[in-house]
Amino acid sequence: MMPPVTPAVVHMDETMRMAHLGCVVAVVWLDAPTLPQMQTFASHARRVSKQHDGSFLFNLIIDGTPSFDSKVREEANKLTVEGVNRRGAAHVILVEGFRGAAVRAFLGSMLMLNKPKTPTKVVADVHSATAFACECLGGGRVESDSRTLARFIEWSVSREGQWPRPW
Repeated sequence: MMPPVTPAVVHMDETMRMAHLGCVVAVVWLDAPTLPQMQTFASHARRVSKQHDGSFLFNLIIDGTPSFDSKVREEANKLTVEGVNRRGAAHVILVEGFRGAAVRAFLGSMLMLNKPKTPTKVVADVHSATAFACECLGGGRVESDSRTLARFIEWSVSREGQWPRPW
C-alpha cells in the first residue's frame, strides 16, 4: 500500500498555478504565460529540483490563446537549454483544435531548436505523459507510480477542490 502523498501548492494567479508532489512539478496554464510568470515558474522549479536532487515537469496547457511574446520565448529557450528539470519534462497539450496545434507547433519548434539536455516530450494525453514520467523517474519512489501521477495531474488541472475560484 502506497503512503498518502499530498501535493504542495507553490503558486497561483489568474492564468497559472503550480504545485509539486515530491520531485514532480506540475504547472498549469490557463492562458499564454507572461515573462513574470515564466520567471516565477523557473524560480520554483529550481527550488524543487534542488530539494529533491532533480525534478520532473508536467507542463499542462489546458486553455488560452497561443500568443507568446519575444521575451517569453527567450525565457522558455533559456530554461530549455539550462535543463531546469533534470529528470525530464512532459509538455501536455490538453487544448484541442487550432489552439492546441499552435501550442504543439511552438513547443515542438522550441525543443527542436534548443535541444534540451533532459528527456523531453510533447504529448496530448495524460496516459502518455505519466508513462514517460515513469520511464524518466525510475522505480522505487512514490512519485514514480503512474496512478499517483495521473491523480496528481487530474488534481492539478481540476477547477474545483483546493484551487481558488474562478477555476
